[in-house]
Parts: sequence; C-alpha cells; structure tokens
Amino acid sequence: MMEKDHLDENQQAANNPLDQNQTDPAQAHGVQNPIIQKIKEFNFREKHKQRRYIALACFAGIFGSVLPWITFPFLGSINGLSLYGKYTLPLFILVLIFSLAGNRSSRIKGRFRIIIPSSICIFLVLFLFFSGVNKMDVFGGFISTTGTFQLGVYLVLLAGIAIPVLLLTVKDPEPTHTAS
Repeated sequence: MMEKDHLDENQQAANNPLDQNQTDPAQAHGVQNPIIQKIKEFNFREKHKQRRYIALACFAGIFGSVLPWITFPFLGSINGLSLYGKYTLPLFILVLIFSLAGNRSSRIKGRFRIIIPSSICIFLVLFLFFSGVNKMDVFGGFISTTGTFQLGVYLVLLAGIAIPVLLLTVKDPEPTHTAS
C-alpha cells in the first residue's frame, strides 16, 4: 500500500505543470510572451562592431545621467536628474534604440539620428560647465562656495563625444583574402 501511494505522488509530480524546473505559469502551459522571446533571441555578439561600441557608450551616458554631477562642500551633491540629466537620459536612450534597431550585421544608416542627440548632450554639458552652476551663495551671500564636478557629468560628456566619433570611425572589417 505504501508503494502505491509513493507511485501516485510521482505520477502527480509528473503531471503537475508547475514542477521545480518550470516556475513561470505561462511557460508551463506553453504560452510564450513575444517580448521575452525577442529578448532571448537577442545576441549582442551578432551586432556589428560599430553598433556594439555605440550601445556601450549609450549605457555609459545613461549611467552618467543619474550619477551625481556637482558636489558642494558641507552641503551635499546634486544629482544629474536635477540638472540636465533629465534631458540627456532620454537622448541617450533614443540613441541606444537607434543603434540596436535595424540590420544587425551592418553599419548604422541614418547617421544624423545618432549625431544630433549626442551633440545636444555635449552642448548641455558644456553649457553646464560655463554657466557657473557650481557656484553657490549660502546664507544670503554671507558664505560663497564652489562645487566640484563629479563623475556623472564627465561620463555624459565622454559618451556624448564618443558616440559620433565611433559612428564615423569604426569601419567594416576588412575581408580576408586567402592565397590560392
């Protein structure tokens, strides 16, 4: 009798669609989300070298947009999203979408779709450098302090410069000729 109960438990486990290997109920019933299917099919190594490098520069710009941009002594830091990061973040996301869309194995076509948003990011950071936003008067001008620019603003500037440079300099790989 004990063996029969044990066999029934094994059969129930075999018939159970949610066993230990399949934790997703939609996957257990054979339903596949098309977005998840595309993510699983995405292979970053199949992308053209130019597209990969630009995507990495976009990730650096996105990361730099949310990092601290200015730090004031004794007062703290100002996040990038409090300044121009709220504009650079969507611009880098837009460039990332443009760089990943299209034919995976070829260079990016429509260069101005990439150059214009990254140039706007460069302009915003340069405007920040020269606008004097890192100078602050505290207590009605009684104390004046100067903040230091932090990693986030430099990452955004570097990514904004790197994207057009990569777009214009990374070429197709040279075909290899074999001697006959």
